[in-house]
Amino acid sequence: MNQKLISYIKQELNKGKNIESIKMSLLNSNYPLKEIENAIKEIKKPKQLKKPLIPLLQSKNISSYLPIGSVILLIASSFLYYQTKINLSNCNSIQKGITKLLGITIFEGTKCNLLNIRSILFLIVMILTAITTIYLIYEHFKKG
Repeated sequence: MNQKLISYIKQELNKGKNIESIKMSLLNSNYPLKEIENAIKEIKKPKQLKKPLIPLLQSKNISSYLPIGSVILLIASSFLYYQTKINLSNCNSIQKGITKLLGITIFEGTKCNLLNIRSILFLIVMILTAITTIYLIYEHFKKG
């Protein structure tokens, strides 16, 4: 591969010239068409990464454990969610006006409000983990 030709084409492209005008210029300078086309293909070829971005996840050994890890995370987040809900049962709730209409529970005291926020976060983690688990299990069995 003619590195000098590749460098020249890259320089011309960086100057804003289109590929066809560069090609015509090189043909007029007696470069063989095949050599020009090979250099252009080399420039357009996507760069291969030497190492995968996340090598651990692309390993065949770890990919079979992802659904299992996801199920464990789902169980843990479910446990923490319900544990937090049990702790919230000891709190006094205030439901007046619009909050009662919308079904929003407001608790008295900072500790109870923090528990409520924690339960919402665990619920979000649970939902996202459930979706991820279903997808990973599907992909695992799809691959065979």
